[in-house]
Parts: sequence; structure tokens; C-alpha cells
Amino acid sequence: MTYWSEDGMKEKNKLVIYHGISCEIIEDYLCPGDGPYLKIRSSEDIDKAYSLGFACMGYPDEIMKKVDGNEIQ
Repeated sequence: MTYWSEDGMKEKNKLVIYHGISCEIIEDYLCPGDGPYLKIRSSEDIDKAYSLGFACMGYPDEIMKKVDGNEIQ
């Protein structure tokens, strides 16, 4: 995994490259502590994301996958 931070931005969620897809790690989605989830950052990656088990969790742009914490460390 590749992690990076955006200059000048203090964000709760981290950015990660998951199987070549730029994603945001979301720790709390439906309720506190229910994550982690990965959310794709570009609609160009939708087909690849679906092939990796991502699903539309919030129309139209929340293409996400719940992952085990070990997958993103």
C-alpha cells in the first residue's frame, strides 16, 4: 500500500492505492468504528473496483468496499 497526505489539508481519512485504484480510507461510515471502508476517488476506476468486490453503497458516487484492517496496513 502507498499512503500519502495532502499538503495543508488536515483530514480524518487517509488516501491509499489499492490494487492500482486511488481510494480514501473511511473509518466511520454508518456508525462510529464500523470501518475501515475503501472509497474510490475516480469514476474511471468503477469497472476495476467492481471486479475487486466494491459495491455502490450510496448513489451515485459512493463505490466502496469494507476491508479487513490487515489489507490496508
